[in-house]
Amino acid sequence: MIPLVKLAVASDLHCHPCNESSQSSFLLADALRKPVGKHPVESLAKLVDDESLSANIVLCPGDITNQVNRQGLHSGWNFLKEIQDLLGATHLLATLGNHDIDSRHLHDSDPFHLVKGIRPRELPLYDRSARDEFWARGFCIKRADRCDVLIINSVAGHFDSQKAKRGSLSQVLLDELNEYLDRFDGLASTRIAMVHHHPLAHEQLDLGADDLMEKGELLLEILEDFNFSLVIHGHKHHPRLRYGPSSASGPTVLAAGSFSAVSAQLLSNTRNLFHIIELFEDIPECTGPGIIRSWEFNYTRGWSEPSAKSADFPATAGFGCRASPQALASEISEFLYNQPERIVSWEEVIRELPHSNFLLPRDLEKLGRELKENHSIDLWPRPPDRPEHAARKR
Repeated sequence: MIPLVKLAVASDLHCHPCNESSQSSFLLADALRKPVGKHPVESLAKLVDDESLSANIVLCPGDITNQVNRQGLHSGWNFLKEIQDLLGATHLLATLGNHDIDSRHLHDSDPFHLVKGIRPRELPLYDRSARDEFWARGFCIKRADRCDVLIINSVAGHFDSQKAKRGSLSQVLLDELNEYLDRFDGLASTRIAMVHHHPLAHEQLDLGADDLMEKGELLLEILEDFNFSLVIHGHKHHPRLRYGPSSASGPTVLAAGSFSAVSAQLLSNTRNLFHIIELFEDIPECTGPGIIRSWEFNYTRGWSEPSAKSADFPATAGFGCRASPQALASEISEFLYNQPERIVSWEEVIRELPHSNFLLPRDLEKLGRELKENHSIDLWPRPPDRPEHAARKR
């Protein structure tokens, strides 16, 4: 299958200079480019060259800088432009995170003075009309290649340190967004949304719930009503992939891993991640199907494919297939037991049953258990890592 569009996601850079008292990012504004394995962008250039990676759109769901550091914001934005060039992407789209906003008035009475002061005026979007809408409404839509990207500002209300503790969307913004989408002329068939804060609770690894976006589920319901298939957010630094909770047709929600932030709590459980997402046309049993390839950054070794054990996220993850693991297991079992060979490549399974390529990692785990316990079929490697082979025991 040929993807409709390819999205690269570099979230939560937290870029800052070397002279900050505590290092909060591997992406330092003034760090040397060698050794290559110690520099996330220089190492990414090597990965792109080695694997011939490309993307149509580069997305950054916020926190370009760390603690509203001026040099970090300038350098972080320039690093994102470099990633765009490396991948040959025609678009670079960003939104703002809490670290990009001076909510504590450290430098100015206007929390947004720093991001609005970047010259040339291109942050968070090159397109002037879309950028003006982003500031005026708190959201905008950018047509990029074959899809529409809705970019939402979840820090629009961060005018003081108390309000900056969590993302928020006002009811006025949600009502205006609903009306705007209702009268928008000619939405593309492929529709995605990007926001910094998480619209669904994300409490794994004791990360807490105090920063959950207010009215996040209401946002997801609006996006579902207008057939948005994918929502991408940052902020938590911990990768997760799931569906919106309101119905079986809710959008897929990706919590992107952090590209380069340093956190002792997270480093013991996950890694810095860079994602490339391929979106495909709908097929039977699948709505808004896609494949996410991810790479983890290891300081000194650079970028490489992760495992679910090392990064808490598999190197390849699917989404979009809503078929039950039990029903899919029966289909796979019937196919495998009609093959002359006992061991069959997973690619053969996908060719026969294309929707099996687009299972969430958790659903892939359920499928693996169902096949093993009720059909005497083993998948290797074990899910949630993407299998390479399926083997029946008799």
